[in-house]
Amino acid sequence: MSTKIHPIDVHVGHRLRKRRLQLMVGLMALGKAVGVRAQQIQKYEKGQDRIASSRLYLLACALGVPVSFFFAGLPKPVRTKSSSTAVTLRKRTDLEHSPSRPQR
Repeated sequence: MSTKIHPIDVHVGHRLRKRRLQLMVGLMALGKAVGVRAQQIQKYEKGQDRIASSRLYLLACALGVPVSFFFAGLPKPVRTKSSSTAVTLRKRTDLEHSPSRPQR
């Protein structure tokens, strides 16, 4: 497993720090609001630790922003063969969750 910091994690962390500072919320206060220590918030802000989706949701609620706020400003992904596979999987998943499909 790679220990390299992913650029998206750094971007999300910077957006987290930006919003926290805008609201003048301390590390300890934000950590307490989402159930982690202040040091963990620092790691998130530096991109050293990835933020789980449930924790990202809690952070967004605590900071009064939609989850999409953390991803604003990222470049659009480059289309590759694997991304077209992801689109196919997404379409299949959408069909599986369609209300017109009978439930099993």
